[in-house]
Amino acid sequence: MEVTEVDDLTRAALLGAFDPRDLLDGATDDGASRLRALATVATEVQVGDRWLWTLTPDARREGLARLPGTKACVALLQALPASPDDALAEALRQVLSGGGAPPVVARLRRSPPKGEDLPKLLQLLQAVDMLRSAGVELEGWAAAPDIDRRLRRVTVQADKAAESLQILPRKLHGRQRELKAFLAFALTGAVERPPFTETTDQPPPAAGFPPTVILSGLGGSGKSTLLEALRRRLAKDRSILQITFDLDEPALRGGHRVALTQELLRQIGEAKPELDTRLSALRNTLRGAIALMTEGSDPSREASAVVSSLADLNAILMEDDKGEPISLILIFDTFEEAVALGDGRVRLIADWIGLVGAHRLIPRVILSGREADNLAKEPLPGLAVLGSIRLDDLGVQAGRALLRDRFKTTGVKAEDMVPKLVATFGSDPLTLMMLARFAASIKKTGPALHRDLAALAEDEGSEVREKLDGEMRQTFLFSRILNRLPKPELQALASPGLVLRQVTPRLILEVLAGPCGLPETLTPADAEALFKDLAAMAWLVSKDAGGALVVEHVPALRRRMLPQVLKDAKARAVVEAAANWYAARAGEGDATAGLEAIYYRALGDPDTLTSDPATLRALADHLGSAMGDLAFARDRIRDAEGKVVSHAAVQGLKGADVQKRARDRRRKFQLSEGMESAVVEETNWAMLDASKPMSPDLVTASFAALDITTAVTVAPRLARLLLDSLCNASTPGDDFAEMTSDDLQGLSLAALQAATACLSPDAGPDARAALHGAVQDWLSDPARCEALVGSYANALQQSPQLWPAKLAAILVLSMADEEALPRLGEPVAMAVRAMAKTSHSPYAWRALRLVGPLQDDAGVKGIALAYLAPEVLVFVSASMTLHADGAIADLFKAILTAAAPVSISDHNRADAALYRDEVPLADKLPLLAKLPGTVPGRLPEFHGTFRVLLGSPDLRPDMVQDAVGQAARFVPWWPKELGPDAFAEAPFSPTLISSLIDTADRCGRLPDLAAALARQKGAAPPFHRLSALIEAAVAHYRSASGVAAD
Repeated sequence: MEVTEVDDLTRAALLGAFDPRDLLDGATDDGASRLRALATVATEVQVGDRWLWTLTPDARREGLARLPGTKACVALLQALPASPDDALAEALRQVLSGGGAPPVVARLRRSPPKGEDLPKLLQLLQAVDMLRSAGVELEGWAAAPDIDRRLRRVTVQADKAAESLQILPRKLHGRQRELKAFLAFALTGAVERPPFTETTDQPPPAAGFPPTVILSGLGGSGKSTLLEALRRRLAKDRSILQITFDLDEPALRGGHRVALTQELLRQIGEAKPELDTRLSALRNTLRGAIALMTEGSDPSREASAVVSSLADLNAILMEDDKGEPISLILIFDTFEEAVALGDGRVRLIADWIGLVGAHRLIPRVILSGREADNLAKEPLPGLAVLGSIRLDDLGVQAGRALLRDRFKTTGVKAEDMVPKLVATFGSDPLTLMMLARFAASIKKTGPALHRDLAALAEDEGSEVREKLDGEMRQTFLFSRILNRLPKPELQALASPGLVLRQVTPRLILEVLAGPCGLPETLTPADAEALFKDLAAMAWLVSKDAGGALVVEHVPALRRRMLPQVLKDAKARAVVEAAANWYAARAGEGDATAGLEAIYYRALGDPDTLTSDPATLRALADHLGSAMGDLAFARDRIRDAEGKVVSHAAVQGLKGADVQKRARDRRRKFQLSEGMESAVVEETNWAMLDASKPMSPDLVTASFAALDITTAVTVAPRLARLLLDSLCNASTPGDDFAEMTSDDLQGLSLAALQAATACLSPDAGPDARAALHGAVQDWLSDPARCEALVGSYANALQQSPQLWPAKLAAILVLSMADEEALPRLGEPVAMAVRAMAKTSHSPYAWRALRLVGPLQDDAGVKGIALAYLAPEVLVFVSASMTLHADGAIADLFKAILTAAAPVSISDHNRADAALYRDEVPLADKLPLLAKLPGTVPGRLPEFHGTFRVLLGSPDLRPDMVQDAVGQAARFVPWWPKELGPDAFAEAPFSPTLISSLIDTADRCGRLPDLAAALARQKGAAPPFHRLSALIEAAVAHYRSASGVAAD
């Protein structure tokens, strides 16, 4: 870009929005050319009633990069045009002015910042980011290395304060009994009945499960307000930690354990600033551990990362030497998001809560959400549900206090009418808010206002009204208000017209007029006049901020009223008329109108709603929160958006293809979370279509359940399909012709597991012969062989995410046909050697050993080995001591010597180092390769089977404790968190079980753990089958690698 005067661009960069004439300061000689130059790098923005200019991001960055030195910069700032309303300009001034202390608004202090500070803080953050992005060297307070984190911390506090004020602007009216009950629960874990009631749909609370209560009520009943009041009360006690999780937030992934741990650490850091730096480092470590999983999900590794982080958190909290328990209140909002994912997700969350409370923290749980009324009826395994509170009316005194407060806020001077109004319309919060909005919209004062409100509150049939719930009370108020509207046409318009989300003069004329009984002679001018009257009804509608001729019905009011309004034939006629009107507009090319037509048709007849995913996604994006009007379609929308729905919801979806897609997505999710048992339980194996190939996910689940017969039956087909997929070919008639990298990894795992099952003593020779024949037949086609070799030869030019599947295929080929790999020749061997040098896959070491003798230049990353096995760690530690930095070298020395109790955190730090750094083991590999204990290395294909067997609720603790003790004896650096004592009580923590499996595998001791479990007195047959199968697999890999048995 060319700006004739450098100062023009630089000065403009220091302003958020500017009038170019002011910036050029009346220049005449070259003003036009300078103006044209600025115009090429600026855009117009409306600020109030003025149109100003603002630089594009690239131009601003360039302008800031040209800033002069400190003195000249200060002079430049002083010479800029005055801009009192330009928040960004003011923020840039404050950052560039330097000084020892930041502006008052950005300072860390005991009392949290106010909500009104948020805009200034956001601008300061933006200013710092802009200047650093432009390479400007900051001075004074802005040069502090942690200024970003400090500013973000204060900004988050201000954001929370603003949100708190929005939820509860004044003191809480009513609900004191409920608030007191929740406070008592938070402090003691006990519940008071009433107001808590028993949850008859839940099993009796089990000892050791986190104590849990549920808060429910209609939308608008005050759940959020009560919880905000509770948070404020708890915040006054610094001995209590309170954490809120909104499971609707994408970052929390519906309650994923890693996401919950990250958020827990973040919020504790906010509550305890003195710990924030260390907890931030913990979050970074956890984030790094999960980032290692670039080649697919690994629930075992995730479990170890979570256990490690929570153990480190508790160690930090224990350092203050006080040792008293810390009450931890966990508030889960929109918990229905977790329930939708199934019992398994709820169980994992409950297990996570239990691990959080394993030491000093004493967790107590409050569940709430949009659909909290249904929570008490849903299975909540692992949580000790002690009771629930359902919010209804506030009560007379609290209702009066709330209405008085709203009257004061909106300037309605009729406080003496409050008792009469509450007596007439009850104390439902949303109804009272509607009443206050209506009173404010009357715009009368004195006697006139009193007369209107008195007429509204005429006492008739009060004995009937007392029996109405909040929804019906609001309907009663709505009808009363309508009866007192000044024009019959407005009355006719407002009630059935509430069906429409938005109203315009044209909609009044062409949609509402007929169904609402408006005069047939209604003209456009009449419609516009009616629209203006409607727009003045602030209790009912809100105007468009941009001044367009459109109003929107108040969402909370409309949502509450809609079921009642739709019972009216006129309202149903409005629905039909709106659907037809919007359909006609869609026919003229208006895509948005087409979505509105779909919405109104579904509102009138749910059966008309499409099942097409693309249309449903577009509808949800268009409607936003109004999609809640179509509550019956909630699961259909979730499915269309690619979200996981419950097992019951899958059964209710329309269309076999839609159900299959939802079922497959659910299975993939469950397997990624380590919930193989849930897949087995939810699958109706007897009803599977034997004429269709079994999906890889189901094969993995059947292998986890040690269904050897099923696995060996599909092994030939999966082996062929895997080879076809690697060649980018497809098997005719197969459902898995086109695959993503994730699909290919799932297929390769299933193919490997099925081939492994053929090694089982229970499989018999016929199974192995069938697999051998299928692979031999495939390889007999020269064109296929050439394509497969070409696929491997190009491996380094392909995504590393494809490498695990290619490496797994090597393992499958070795089990199917001992001549297969020699037949494919040196190009495939060379490709495997190349991938093994940089791949993190645990298949890399086995594949490298299978393609022939180790070459002089052979290498492997340490993380691909069972690097904590005593046979391996000696070599890895020696290498890291020589080549890694001091801290990493010391870590490996400490683990190897086990001078102090080793923790999972130590293992995970070693894991991260081995992932990040190359481990130059090339010169040691020949010696390492001769040790039988180094082969086969890690065996992730068996993790699911261990999870299923060790997750059985009938397993005896002493059996597992003894087996863990036997496995740990082989490893001097076995982590203290996974000693036998961790498994003293059944059912076992699924997170600890997964971490145990991960640790045993990293230590090369999965076969030993299986054997130890099988040796236990009374061990069930599956443990013997697992031990025999894993022993057969070990024997195969050692034999195929040319390694002598132990």
